[in-house]
Amino acid sequence: MMNKPTPADVLLLVKYYVRRLRTSLLYLTSLYAALCMLIVMAHLPLSLPTIVSFLTFSKTPSNEFEALATVVAMMINTAPLQGIYEIKAISPEEKARLKASHIRNHVIVVGCGHLGSRVCRKLFSVEHPFVLITRPEDYREKEFVRFLVRQGIPVVLGDAAHEETLKTAGIERAKALIITVNNDTINMVIAQKAKKLNPKIRVVSRIYCEELAELAMKSGFSDEALSTTKLVYGMFIAGSLVDIEPLPEIIPVKINEKSKIARKKVGEIEDKYGILILAVVKKSGKIIRDRNYRIHINDTVIVFGDFAKMLKTLAS
Repeated sequence: MMNKPTPADVLLLVKYYVRRLRTSLLYLTSLYAALCMLIVMAHLPLSLPTIVSFLTFSKTPSNEFEALATVVAMMINTAPLQGIYEIKAISPEEKARLKASHIRNHVIVVGCGHLGSRVCRKLFSVEHPFVLITRPEDYREKEFVRFLVRQGIPVVLGDAAHEETLKTAGIERAKALIITVNNDTINMVIAQKAKKLNPKIRVVSRIYCEELAELAMKSGFSDEALSTTKLVYGMFIAGSLVDIEPLPEIIPVKINEKSKIARKKVGEIEDKYGILILAVVKKSGKIIRDRNYRIHINDTVIVFGDFAKMLKTLAS
């Protein structure tokens, strides 16, 4: 899927070119100031004819200051060519970082390993805005990272444990952070710094150790701390007894005050949003399958359907 240029993309390019032109103009102004200073130091009249004589190389230098002024004049004459080079077509990497500095209400994904790359693929396929933070060497070693950059997806190359990297990815403006690194300690550090920079951001951490997952939740650093082992051990047991077919589009959602579907009937939600609610699990453990049931706070809703529709329906 190729990303088509949007008005926002055009605006980013304009800002980029203005920034480059500003740098070139500052460089040219500095050269003219240096030329004027050297003319004065050479005891020549600071006038337009004198400046022109240096710029057109019609004056033969008679001392070292005039010789330096001639060199500066040569630099002034070549400055336009340097300016053209400076405003060359923006590279994919530069465009990605520039987009990351302006994106809002997005998801930040940390890590592009087996889990991280799958999260990015799903977000990309449903056209949900996201920024990827990954190691610099991943750009060289992983074709998928280069693919995202070519598609204009903001990719920040750096260490997410550093606050500056998180800021570059727009942590203050993001609505969610998904940490997929396979290191529990680093994930805790990243989650802590993310909450410090944006207390309202929703953080989902990949945690192998169940004790650390519980600590991450209690500390408030993570809104969800998911142990991949805990999520799939039942599938391993079931697979030893019967043939299984994992269905990744089934999502259990705990309903809170901010949920769009709180206090609405199951049938109303299904008809309006085009998703299927397989069951509602009460806090007591009771399972309800009734289109007329009205969903309450703290209910867990088992949802199945198109992933893009589920994102729009279930997001707070």
